[in-house]
Amino acid sequence: MESNRTVKIVVILILLIVVVQFVITLLSRGDANSAIREMKAARESLGKAIETLDEARSSINILTLQLDSARADLHALDSQVEQLDIDMRTRLAAVDKRLNTTLSDIRKENKTIVDLQKKLSTLEYHE
Repeated sequence: MESNRTVKIVVILILLIVVVQFVITLLSRGDANSAIREMKAARESLGKAIETLDEARSSINILTLQLDSARADLHALDSQVEQLDIDMRTRLAAVDKRLNTTLSDIRKENKTIVDLQKKLSTLEYHE
């Protein structure tokens, strides 16, 4: 009887161990399933983040092209302004030269008029 009882206790212990292992396995599976769900969610989040980065990269590329275009336009405008500055300086120099020539001509004519007035005065005085 004693051995019968021992066998029953051993069988109950073995069954208890099997049940505990089964419960542990189920819990582990639950954790594993939970981990798998979390990994799937993380993969989806990562996919969305990659899409967002691709969109950002595309936007940056577009902005870079626009910046390069604006830089080229600015360079062309700078060249035009430089050429306009050269043209204006050339024109101002020509106008300055014409003004100086005209002023010189006016002074010569003034001197001629003054000389003629002196001669006229002298002639009138002698008459």
